[in-house]
Amino acid sequence: MHILRRKLRSFFRNDQNVIETNVLENLEKVSRAMSKAKDVEHIIDDVLHTVFSIFGCDRIWLFHPCDPNAPTFRVLAEKNKPEYPGAFTLDQDLPMTKESAKTIRKALSSSSPMVFGPESENEIDDIASQYSVRSQMITAVHPKTGAPWMFGVHQCSHARVWTENEQKLFREIGFRVVEGLNNLILLRDLRKSELKYRRFFTTVQNGWAYHKTITNAEGKPVNYIFLEVNEAFEELTGLKSEFIIGKPITEVFSHDDKTLQCWINRFGNVSLTGRSITFEGYLETMNMWYSVSASSPERGFFITVYENISERKESFERFRTVLDGLESLVYVADMETYELLFINKYGRDIWGDINGKMCWQTLQSGQTEPCPFCTNSKLLDSDLKPGEPYTWEFQNTVTNEWYECRDQAIHWTDGRIVRMEIATNITHRKEAEKQKEKLEEKFRQVQKMEAIGTLAGGIAHDFNNILSAIMGYAELACGESQRESKIWRYLDQVINAGYRARDLVGQILAFSRQSDVNIQPIQPHLVIKEALKLLRASIPTTIEIKENITKCGRIMADPSQLHQIIMNLCTNAYHAMRGSGGALGVVLLPIKITSNDFLSMELDIPPGSYIKLEVSDTGKGMDKATLAKIFEPYFTTKGKREGTGLGLAVVHGIVESYGGHIKVYSEEGLGTNFHIYLPKIDSDDSIREKREIAEELPKGHESILIVDDEKNLVEMFHIILKSLGYQVTAMTNSVEAFHTFKGSPQSFDLVISDMTMPNMTGLQLSQNILAVRPETPIILCTGFSELLNKEHAKAVGIREYILKPVIKKDIAKIIRKVLDGG
Repeated sequence: MHILRRKLRSFFRNDQNVIETNVLENLEKVSRAMSKAKDVEHIIDDVLHTVFSIFGCDRIWLFHPCDPNAPTFRVLAEKNKPEYPGAFTLDQDLPMTKESAKTIRKALSSSSPMVFGPESENEIDDIASQYSVRSQMITAVHPKTGAPWMFGVHQCSHARVWTENEQKLFREIGFRVVEGLNNLILLRDLRKSELKYRRFFTTVQNGWAYHKTITNAEGKPVNYIFLEVNEAFEELTGLKSEFIIGKPITEVFSHDDKTLQCWINRFGNVSLTGRSITFEGYLETMNMWYSVSASSPERGFFITVYENISERKESFERFRTVLDGLESLVYVADMETYELLFINKYGRDIWGDINGKMCWQTLQSGQTEPCPFCTNSKLLDSDLKPGEPYTWEFQNTVTNEWYECRDQAIHWTDGRIVRMEIATNITHRKEAEKQKEKLEEKFRQVQKMEAIGTLAGGIAHDFNNILSAIMGYAELACGESQRESKIWRYLDQVINAGYRARDLVGQILAFSRQSDVNIQPIQPHLVIKEALKLLRASIPTTIEIKENITKCGRIMADPSQLHQIIMNLCTNAYHAMRGSGGALGVVLLPIKITSNDFLSMELDIPPGSYIKLEVSDTGKGMDKATLAKIFEPYFTTKGKREGTGLGLAVVHGIVESYGGHIKVYSEEGLGTNFHIYLPKIDSDDSIREKREIAEELPKGHESILIVDDEKNLVEMFHIILKSLGYQVTAMTNSVEAFHTFKGSPQSFDLVISDMTMPNMTGLQLSQNILAVRPETPIILCTGFSELLNKEHAKAVGIREYILKPVIKKDIAKIIRKVLDGG
C-alpha cells in the first residue's frame, strides 16, 4: 500500500491532498469489488457498478472480444441511467463501421485512456452518436491470455471534459481490472484441470495405473515403476497392487525385451512431452487383447487406462471373415490421416497387404496428395457426425477397372470416425453399356438413313422423270442437228449435264441404299488409278498428290461407286487445303485382321482379309464436334453453293453396303485421315476393261402401246420409237389405255408403261393386261418405286423393269431384247 501511495503521488500533483484521498478511496472501492468476485462475470458486474458510481456518468460499458476486423460487436455488460439505455439493454449486435473500427484501433494502440468530445482531438464516432453520447473516455484492457477487452464511460446529459486526473484514475482502474481478469482466468483454468483429473480418476470404469518414468543420465527413459493401480486394473491383469507398487515394469511383466522396450519408449515419451497416445495390443501370457490410453498429469509421470477388448476383437475377426468372403473391395481409412486400417481379401489380392499405408498412395496411381475426388466431405452431416451413404462410380487409376462405390462414415473399433468403402467391379456392365450406346447410335443412324431414304425416293422419282424429258428431247434435237455444229455441241453439253444429274440421283439412292447397283468382282487399284488421273487435271498444282497404290486382289463392288468414293474423299481433302496448299495422300494396300487386333476389338471389324484405302490431307483438320457429325446427311462445313453435305454420307452408305468399315482420324491443325476397310474375295484373276463400241441402233416395225401420265414424256417416247421404225399408240390415262388394249389385245406387240400413275398404277395395268392376254410383252419404267423392284416385276410376268431416265440407245436395245425373246 505504501508503494501504491508513492506511485499515485507521482501521478497526481495538483490538489494533491484532496485528489490523493479521493483516488485512494475510489481505488479501494474497486479493489473491494474485485476481491468479492468469484469469477469473470462477478468482475464485470461488481466493478462496473463501482466505477459507475465513482465517475457519476450516464453510462459505463465493457465489450469482448475487441476486434476491429470483425463485422459486428456486442456489448458484454453495461450500467446506465434509465433515461440513457445502451446496446446491452437492447441486446443488439452493433455493426463494425469504418469509424468504430478506427476508434477501436486507436484505443488498442494507446497505452493511456482516450477521450472523445469537447477539448479533444478525437470526434465521437457514428455508433456512439446513435446512443446520444456527447463525450466519452475509453481504454483497452489486455489480459495475459485471450483477446483484449474494451472499457469505457459515456456522458450523454452534457458535453463533459474529462480531466487529466480522471483519465489517470480510469487508467489505474483498467490496470486493476486486467490484474483481476488474469488471476481469475488462471484460477479458472487450474480448477478446470483439477476437475478434469478428479473426474477421470473417480469415474473411470476401466483399469488404470499411475507410473513414474525412470531416465538415465542423458534424460532418456529406461524404465518405469508402478505408483498406484485401481481394483479394475487388478481384475483385468490379475496383478495385485501389493506385489507391483514400487516395482519397475521389467520385474512385473515377463515379456521379451523388445516388447518391454517398446512400452518404455512409448510411455516415456508421453511423460516427458505431455503428448497423449492410444493403441491396441495383445498379451500372449494372458491371451488378452487390450486397448491402452496414456496421458501425463505432470512431467516424468503418466497414467495408463486399460480396456479389455477380447470380445471386440472377436467381433472384428468375425467381421473380417465375412468381408474377406465378398467379391467386392472393402477397405476402411482414417478420415484425417488417410491411413488404411483394413482391406479385405479381394483388395489384398489386387493391391497387396497395404494396411497402415495411405489410401491415396496405394489404391490410386499418380497422386501426390489426397485424391481430388475423395468423398470424405460428403459423408459427414452438419454436426460432423456420420451421415447418409454416398454412392458413385469411378474407374480406378491402378487397375483401370470400373467400380460402383458405396462410401459411408462409421465409428471404428477405437471410437474414431472413419470412411468405409465397398466397391463392386462393374467393368462388364460398363462395357455392356458402351456396347449398348454403340448399338443405339447405329440404330439412330439407321433411322436417319430410313428418313432420308424416304425423301430420296421422292426426289429420285420426280427428278428422273424430269431428266427423262431433258435428256430425251436433247437427244432428239442432236439427231436433227449437224454433228459437231455449234447447236449440236450445246445439246451435247445438255446431255452430259443430264448424265451428271442422273449420277447425283444415283448418289442419293446409294447412301439411302435404295438403288440397284452392279456389284461384281473388281480390282480396286484400276478404278482408283483412273480416278486419280481425273483428279490431277482438276486439282491445282499447289496440292501434291502422293499415291501408293498396290495391286491387292479383288473385292465385290460397283466400279462406279468405288470411283465415287475416291472422288468424294479426295475432293473433300482438296477443299481442306485449297487455301494453303499441301499434300493429298492416297494409299491402297492389303491387310489381314485377326480377332486380337485393335481394329477388330475397337471398330467391330470381323477378322479376315481386307483391302485398306487411306485418303489423307495436311489441311486444317476438324474438332470433335465436327467429327461427330461428318457422316450425317446434309451436314457440311463448306460454304453456300460449295457442297450438298451428301458426299460423306454417300461414302458411308456405300462402304457399309459392302460389309466394309470406315474410320476417320483428325485433329485441329493436323489434317484428316480416312481409313476404309473393304472385304477381299478369294480370286485374284485379272479383269478386262470393257469399252463401249459404237454400233447401229436396233430398229423394228412392231406395234407398241406406250402409257405415261407425263404428257411430255409420252410425246418424247412417241417420237423416239417412231424414229426407230415402230408403230406407236401413246396414251396419258392408264384406265383408258387398258380399255384400248382390252378392245383389241392382238393389235399390240409390246406395252411400255410408267409405274406411278393416278387411278391405275403401272403394276395394276400390267396385271390387268396379262389377265386378258398372258403372253403380252411388257416393259415397266419408273423414276423410282419403293413398292416394286426388278425381281417382283418379273415374278408377276413383266418382261423388263427399267429406271428413268432412259436414253434412246438403251430403250432401243431393251425393246429388241423383249420382242426377240432374249
